[in-house]
Amino acid sequence: MRQQQQVEELEALETELAVSDADEQEYSYARAERRKPREQPSAPSPPPQPAFKTSEELRLEKEPIQVRETGFWLWKRIIVPPNAYVVHTRLGTREPVTLGMGVSFRYNPDTGAYLVVPAATQTIGIVANCIGKEKQGINVLAYVQWQIDDFSMAYRRLDFSDSRDPLGIVNAQLREQAEAAIKDKIATMSVEEVLTDKEPVIEELTTRLKAVAEGRTLGEQGTGEGLGIKIVTVQIKEAYVSSQRLWENLQAPFRYEKDKAARISYLTTQDEIRQKELETRQVSETRQAETMVAIEEEAERITQFLDVDAEPTQADLAFVFGTRHAEPACLAADLFRQGVVRCVVLTGGENCLTGANEAMAHLEILTREGIPRDRIIVESQATNTLENVVLALPKIAARVELERIQTIVVVTKWYHCRRAMMTLKRYLPPHIRYFAKTYEPSGCVRASWHLDPESARRVLKEWRSIPRYLKQGHIAEIHRDGDAFI
Repeated sequence: MRQQQQVEELEALETELAVSDADEQEYSYARAERRKPREQPSAPSPPPQPAFKTSEELRLEKEPIQVRETGFWLWKRIIVPPNAYVVHTRLGTREPVTLGMGVSFRYNPDTGAYLVVPAATQTIGIVANCIGKEKQGINVLAYVQWQIDDFSMAYRRLDFSDSRDPLGIVNAQLREQAEAAIKDKIATMSVEEVLTDKEPVIEELTTRLKAVAEGRTLGEQGTGEGLGIKIVTVQIKEAYVSSQRLWENLQAPFRYEKDKAARISYLTTQDEIRQKELETRQVSETRQAETMVAIEEEAERITQFLDVDAEPTQADLAFVFGTRHAEPACLAADLFRQGVVRCVVLTGGENCLTGANEAMAHLEILTREGIPRDRIIVESQATNTLENVVLALPKIAARVELERIQTIVVVTKWYHCRRAMMTLKRYLPPHIRYFAKTYEPSGCVRASWHLDPESARRVLKEWRSIPRYLKQGHIAEIHRDGDAFI
C-alpha cells in the first residue's frame, strides 16, 4: 500500500514538472514573438490559375464503381451499375454463373466470387522519349483510347485485380506497348519526317496495338487470339525535338525565310510608297502646272480685254483721267510735243490717299514741260471715272464744239482703259473715234499682275465692274474700227 502511494506521488510530480516546462516554453515563445519586428501585411497572393486535367487524371480521381451489397449472410444480393461489366463464379462450376453488363445477382460469400470492371472507354496518355534515325532525341506525346469488346475473353486474359482501379494494370501494359511501338517507328525516321508527317507513327502504333489487343493487324479480321478489347482511337498530340539547339537550328531556315520575306515586303512597301509619293507629287505638280497654265490663259484673256491696243497717230485732244500718278501727265506732254494732239484735258479732284488735287498736280507737270496753258482744259472736282467725263464735258464744250471733235486719245492705266473709253463713248457724240495711251502703275504690270495679290485685286475689280456699269447704263459698248475704237 505504501509503495502504491509513492508511485502515485511520483506520477503527480512528473505531471507538474511537465506542465511547468510547457508553461516555461509557452512563456519563452510569447516573449520571443514580442521581440520580433511586426511584419507588414503582405498583398494577397493571386488566385491559383485553373489547370486543365487529362481524362486519365480525372479517371484516377474518380471514386471506384459503386457496387451495392444488400441482404445478409447467405441471402446477399449484388447490385451492379448499368455501366459496368460483371463476372460471377461459384465453387464447383467451371463457367461463370453471371456474366454481362449491369447484371445483378444473388451472392453467397461462402461459395461465390465476383469481379466488376468499368465498361467506359479508357484513355491512356503516352510520353515516349525516342531516338531518331539521326541519333537525335525526339519526344512524342500520344494518347490511345480503348474499350472492352468481349468481356468473356477479357476477364480471363487481363489483370483486373486492383479493386481501386480495375483497369489500371491493363492501361499500364498498353502504355508500355504503345511506347515501345512509337520508339521502334521513330528509330527509322528522320527528325524532319517525324515533325512533318505523323501518319506513319499513327499507323505503326495502331497496327501494333490492334495486333496485341484484337489479335489482328490493320485492315484484317480478328484471329481470336486477342485480349477481348478493341482500339478506338490512336492519335499523336505532339512531337518535338528534345535538343533546344537542334530545335532552333531546325526553325532557323523558316525564321530566316520569314525574316527575308518581311524585309523584302518592307522594302517593297517602301518602294511602293516612294513610287506613290512620286506619282502623287507628279500629279500635284501637273495639276499645279495646269492650274498655272489656266491662270496664265485667263490672265492673258483679261489683259487683252482691259488693255485697249489702239496707238494714236493724230487726234483732236488727249483726255487724261485723274490719278495720283505722274505718268499720264508726262504721256500727255509727249503727245502734245510730238504733234499728235492739239489739246489736253486734265480731270480729277482731291486724291483720297495723298490729299492733293489730281488735275492741278498734272497741270503743274504740263506747265513745267512747256505746254501752253491755253491748250489745257482743267476739270478739278471729279472723284471717279464717271465724274471725270460728266464734269469735263461742259468745260470741253466751252472751248470747242463737241460735234467737231473727231478723235480722242484716252490716257490712263492699262487695266482702266476699256472702262474709261466706254464711259466717254456713253456721253460723247457717237461718231468720235478713240485711241489709247496707257501706262503700268508701279507693281501692276501686264505680264504678271496675276502673281501679285494686290495687283490681282485691282485688275479683277476693274474687270468685274464693267458688266455691272453696263447694266446700270453708265458706260457703252465699244468695238474696233480699223486702228481705233468707236
